[in-house]
Amino acid sequence: MNSSNVEVDVKSLTFEMTKRLKVYLAKLVEKKGSDLHIKSNAPIRGRVMGDIIVISPDILLKEDTLILAKE
Repeated sequence: MNSSNVEVDVKSLTFEMTKRLKVYLAKLVEKKGSDLHIKSNAPIRGRVMGDIIVISPDILLKEDTLILAKE
């Protein structure tokens, strides 16, 4: 399998990434932000008063972002 093609087995999802997403969204709301930006291999960011700022220093791997999208 090509390393750029990562597959997610939906039967094995634990919804842990969804729990993390809720934490990121809560932080964004706390800061009165509007848009959450999640990109693999980068900190979680959000738009606050027109600026893109780091919401969490967590860095999600490509696999993590794919799992989040499947959940």
